[in-house]
Amino acid sequence: RAPLFVAASSHGGAEPELLAAMLRAGGAEIVAVSSDLGQTLSQARACAERLGGTLFVLGGLFFAADVCRLLRGETPEGAIYL
Repeated sequence: RAPLFVAASSHGGAEPELLAAMLRAGGAEIVAVSSDLGQTLSQARACAERLGGTLFVLGGLFFAADVCRLLRGETPEGAIYL
């Protein structure tokens, strides 16, 4: 079973703590819960590298855009959301 990291998008959505509680109830191993997506993404990348695995991101369109922006090193001011 892969460890999970839970974070929120800057565009709203469910609170990370609520998502984590639901995932834990289903038996998931939650490593980190944060409203800071950048910090959580860094932790998840480090974990994936350490385990020799792949980082798999789930979420909505804006969440995916936030993750892509962070992976490219772009600032929120430089992001374009259509």
